[in-house]
Amino acid sequence: MYAIIVNNKQKGAYIIMHYTQQLKAIRQIKNKQQKEIAEVLGISQQQYSLIETGKRELHIDQLIKLCYYYKISADYILGIKF
Repeated sequence: MYAIIVNNKQKGAYIIMHYTQQLKAIRQIKNKQQKEIAEVLGISQQQYSLIETGKRELHIDQLIKLCYYYKISADYILGIKF
């Protein structure tokens, strides 16, 4: 995976990490296993693993569930900094 750096001078937003990397980092910081997060999302551990590796897209409803579960913003999960 790679870091995405976007400089949007009008809005001042920077994307500094691909969301898949951010998902893994958040999960590890919170000391959670992929299986636990997959259960929150209602998918298998294998499907969640594909999301973390970028082989499957994270759907907006899944993003919302993760925001509530981790009690963090979508901007943080998506790696967007202002």
